[in-house]
Amino acid sequence: MYPTSHLMKTEIRHFFTEFIPADDDFDAAYHGFEYRLSLLQQHLRDGGVYRHNAMSGEFVGERAWYGNQLLPETDFRRMIERGHAAVWVSFFGTPEAMDAALINQVEILKGYRRHY
Repeated sequence: MYPTSHLMKTEIRHFFTEFIPADDDFDAAYHGFEYRLSLLQQHLRDGGVYRHNAMSGEFVGERAWYGNQLLPETDFRRMIERGHAAVWVSFFGTPEAMDAALINQVEILKGYRRHY
């Protein structure tokens, strides 16, 4: 479904084998990267800096959802709860603005599910 996403993940896998030996852990880390990149892209679009909607990728594929919850977003929110969000809050301006962006992002990404 997402050949560019799959190719990139496959091509860079060997660089991370020493640090992330388990394939499932690497997939989760890579999908988290794609989610964050998509979040940045959408925010820049909303701010008028970028023309395109949030990028898609394997991170929104059929196995990336638990009900209506996107697993990379769930992982991202857990990171925030552990107190690792300062750079993200700085980027969005306030915790409330960041939360609003995350809510907006998952709604946009839910729309991508309809294209299967």
